Amino acid sequence: MKCNECYYGRYADVCLLTKQIIPVEDCSRFKEICCDCESEAEVIYRGYHYCIDCVMEQFDLEESTTISYYKDGEFLGDSDDMHEVIENLSSEIEFI
Repeated sequence: MKCNECYYGRYADVCLLTKQIIPVEDCSRFKEICCDCESEAEVIYRGYHYCIDCVMEQFDLEESTTISYYKDGEFLGDSDDMHEVIENLSSEIEFI
């Protein structure tokens, strides 16, 4: 483990995370750096350290978000079925 390879880094004898003088061999907070973007690495894939975003890019993942709709605390439905949401708003609404 080397401070100059740590995500937090070191300036002279001072750890930039703890703001204290800590001998390298006593550091228990060493964090690897992502090989693609230099963020804090969280995983190892094929021998390389990656942050979550970069390892997801390695697999060409697509992202999808579902929105839940509530009125006065009551669940009306989600964005996967907007007809359900509209129907739950009022019995006076008709689809044409």
